[in-house]
Order: sequence, then structure tokens, then C-alpha cells
Amino acid sequence: MGGKAALILILGFSGILLIIGLNFNSVSSSAVDNSGKYFESTMAKEIARTGINLAASNIAKNPGWQPDGNPYSFSGEHNLIISVKDTGDIKTITAIGEYKGISKLIEIKVKAASFSEFAYFSDKEAPLGTEIWWTKKDSVWGPFHTNDVLRVSKHPYFNGPSTSHGGALIYQSDISTDAPTIAGDYNPGLTISLPTDGILGLATKASGTGGYVFSGQPEVFLEFAGDSIRYKFSAGDSYTTVLGSDLSPSGIIYVENGNLRLQGTVKGKWSVGSNQSVYLDDDVVYNDVPDYSDKTDPSNDLLGILANDKVYITNNAENKDNINIHASIYVENGGFEAENYETRPVSGYINLIGGVTQKIRQGVGTFNSGSGDPQSGFMKNYRYDSRLLRMVPPYFPSTSTFKILSWLE
Repeated sequence: MGGKAALILILGFSGILLIIGLNFNSVSSSAVDNSGKYFESTMAKEIARTGINLAASNIAKNPGWQPDGNPYSFSGEHNLIISVKDTGDIKTITAIGEYKGISKLIEIKVKAASFSEFAYFSDKEAPLGTEIWWTKKDSVWGPFHTNDVLRVSKHPYFNGPSTSHGGALIYQSDISTDAPTIAGDYNPGLTISLPTDGILGLATKASGTGGYVFSGQPEVFLEFAGDSIRYKFSAGDSYTTVLGSDLSPSGIIYVENGNLRLQGTVKGKWSVGSNQSVYLDDDVVYNDVPDYSDKTDPSNDLLGILANDKVYITNNAENKDNINIHASIYVENGGFEAENYETRPVSGYINLIGGVTQKIRQGVGTFNSGSGDPQSGFMKNYRYDSRLLRMVPPYFPSTSTFKILSWLE
């Protein structure tokens, strides 16, 4: 009986071990199967990501690019489909990758970055044969870029991400005396090209539905007055007053073959400019002044000032003691300049909430090379309007770079 019991016990253990062995084999087989599916799923996703990167790279070079190789091949298989759809100024890029029967879709939305996103941008930091310096009284808060080198004296202050192509800092004396304070990342070696058709784009938009073009006048005096706009064609004329929304429902005003003279209190979103120059005859400020450090500030007031030649701070009585400018400024072939900056008296600060983009940096004042104190014109107090990270004036030229608005996998 004992022998039978032992035999039964051994057979019982054998059965248990057989069951466990079968289960282990099942688990092992399942793990291999899951591992294979994970690999195939990952490969399909990576193929889709490759498609997204391919499309984004081509769009950066040519904004009108469309895929012409569908379906694209990976490892000899026609397993990548790319599509690009335009909705206004937003592009939706979709890529579908397939690997061994498993498909993965990735969709991103991109938008061309605007020059209005810069607190300061220049292609050249001074006219040919001259030098313009950032001095101890100067500060720029917000994204900063130049395609040139930076000339610094007595520790100017830059607060925000800063980039340049030249990469070099030129000190008036030496690094200990002149080195700037840069509160943010500084990345040299980056070039961003200024467009050659930005002002033409403004003219086209103003000529379209809802815009307004002044033509046949050598000068247009325009004053923002809250909901209204006042304009005239000579300093001695009386103003004509109209509702801004009646004059230009789209908020885009262009002066063709004449100079624009500007001042006033801005309400709403506007882009104004000329294929010649713009003169700032007095303060240009927002009705609802935003907290420039808060990109979610609810103020709806926004202004773009655009010119082909120059944007001048007029040398007049109104601008003898500071000037307040709430706007993003763009100058395609010239720069932002204080009129007669070398001979006008010391005039305080340019208090800017917004940004400046210019082809060639121009002077706004002079300083004593020994003390760093101003001798004529203005000092710079540029505060970046953080709302420009999410808001753009009704028209403002775009950069050649795109920013990703969303990424869905």
C-alpha cells in the first residue's frame, strides 16, 4: 500500500510540474508575442515620426511644400504616407507609418513664427562704417537676436533668450569693464533672414477687403483716439475724425508713396505702415495697458508699426522728455532711429512695450565713452510684451521658422 501511495504521489507531482511547465511555455510564448508586437508598433511610430520630420524640414525651406512621393518607402516597403493641409496660417501635417501590418498616425499643427515675437531683432548692428553700442543705461527684456556681432559698453542688460549669428561680443574697453549681463540663454551661430516682401504684404492686405490705403499724399498725419481715428494731410489742416472700424474693419492701414506721422491712444488690434517712413510725433500707447510680463493679460489692444525706410522718433517738443511706445515695430530696409539723435538734447528714455525688428540698427542717442552717461538723444528701456508669444497684430511679417502648436500621437 505504501508503494502505491508513493507512486500516486510521484505521479501527482509529475502532473503538477507538467501543468506548470505548460503554463511557463504559454507565458514565454505570450511574452515573445507581446515583445514582437511592441517592436512592430514602435517601428511603425518611428516611421511616422520620420515622415513628420521630413515634412517639417521641407516646409521650413519652402512653406508651400507638398509631399510628392506618397507612399514613401522604408526598408523597401511603401509604408509611409504624408499629408499637409493649410487652414489659414496654420498647417496640419499628418504622417501614417506602417510596419508588418501595424499602423501609427502622428498629427502636428505648425504656424510660421512672426517677427513680432522678438523684443529686439537686427540684421546689421550699425550702418556701414559706423559703430553703435549697447551701454550701461540700456536694457532689453525678452527674446533678442542679431545676425551681427554685439558691441557693448559698461554692462548693458539683456533679460531673455538671446541669439546671434556673429556670436562675438565686442567690448569698448575690456570684458571686466563692459561685459553685458545676460539673464537667459545665449546661443551664437544662428541666422534668421529678414524678408524682402514684408511691406508689399502689408500693401496687399490693406488693399483687400476691410483694409484702407492712403495714396496720393506726401504725408498722412494719423492719430489713434480710442474707438476713433483722426487723420489729416498737412500739419496746418483740421483733423477728419472717423470710427476706426468704419475706416478699416480689418485693422490694416497703409500709406502708399508717402510718410506716415503717428501718435495717440490705441484701442483694438491694428497694423499701420508705409513703403516710405513712419514718424512718431508723440506717445503711441494702448488704451488698456497690459502687464508686459503676463502673456495671458486680457488687454485686446495690439499695434504693429511697419515701414520700408525708417521709423523715426520725431525731434519735437512733445518728445523732449521720454517717449512711450506700445507696439511691435518692423523696418524692412532701414531702422528705428531718433531724428537728429546726435544733436538733439538728452531726451530721457524710449519706454517701449513691444519689440523692434530692423534691417540696420540706427542711433537713438550718444554717450560719453568714459562715464557711459548720455550726451544726446535717448536711452533704451525696452520691455517685451509677452502677449506677443500668443498674439500677432492683424498683419506682421513671418520668419522662416515654424513653431509647433500641437503634437498628437
